Amino acid sequence: MTVDEITNIIFKGKEKRLVVLNNPHFFLTFYLLLNRYKIEVPEILYVKDYKQYEHKEGDVVFVEIPRYKYKYLDFITFNFEEFFKWARKIPYKIYFVNEKLPVPSFPTCWEKWKDGDYIETLYANRAI
Repeated sequence: MTVDEITNIIFKGKEKRLVVLNNPHFFLTFYLLLNRYKIEVPEILYVKDYKQYEHKEGDVVFVEIPRYKYKYLDFITFNFEEFFKWARKIPYKIYFVNEKLPVPSFPTCWEKWKDGDYIETLYANRAI
């Protein structure tokens, strides 16, 4: 999924702040795309660790997490179960991209076959 596609799905024009959690590359890319599409968001915030984020009304939150299919690789230290538990518990909406997860409890916003290898999916933790 390209950041272009994500931007078109999650931005409705009433957002007060874009918050990108876990990945500074996505932060910069979102910033450039918002300018290119002339989508006005008064503030863009990057937070290194999703657990440190403090929600404000009007935030659009995008969390970049590693691909689930790589979770057994030694260099992946991300705790998926902890993230999924956090995402279900928080009272506000977040978006995250991953391949089709074996965890069916998150609403799907968008899906697309990626290089004939897997289905890339934009999820939300709450109904759209």
